[in-house]
Amino acid sequence: MAELLTPAEAGAVLGLTSDGVKAAESRGELRSERTQTGRRLYRRKDVETLAEKRSVARKGHP
Repeated sequence: MAELLTPAEAGAVLGLTSDGVKAAESRGELRSERTQTGRRLYRRKDVETLAEKRSVARKGHP
């Protein structure tokens, strides 16, 4: 089973607020899974992949 992160935990990895993580989801950059109660959770691998993409983009690489 993949490790799942809360919006706050994902934000800590990405350098974003919880709202920033949700905005990234809205833009299609990240996908969440929902619990039965509707809580958003993000796969660690997906968050780390997005963090790497953001890092490369900040450095000006394609």
